[in-house]
Amino acid sequence: MSLCRIFLHWNLILEQGNDNLTNSYCPLYVWHHTNGMNKFIFDSYFDNIIDSFGWQNINIGIMTKIELEDNFFLSKYVLEEPHAIPVQAKLKNFSFKTTKHQDQVGNVVIYNPDKWQYTSFTFFKQKPASQQKNI
Repeated sequence: MSLCRIFLHWNLILEQGNDNLTNSYCPLYVWHHTNGMNKFIFDSYFDNIIDSFGWQNINIGIMTKIELEDNFFLSKYVLEEPHAIPVQAKLKNFSFKTTKHQDQVGNVVIYNPDKWQYTSFTFFKQKPASQQKNI
């Protein structure tokens, strides 16, 4: 029997109001190994999500960057920034550009090669006021 081990897990919610039309829920999992993800999906854990929210598509990405401050676990807000990976002759020196935000306490970047995109998730203790420069 294998251990279902999650490296990091966030239950992300978007609350109605402030230009948001509805409430939304989006879990974000970072797994140590794919066997943990497989166990979660096929050993009844995901059944709880199906029971609560109905059949759901699972967006899967490959982590390329994770930077967490010591106080990361105090974060209450996350900013999701999608980016396209443009068609190019070579990918050898491709850079996953992210935005450095004031007061961020963590950043996770995942890429999805079947859609040729990557997403940066930046975490904050307080609601972020503004965006800063690209890094």
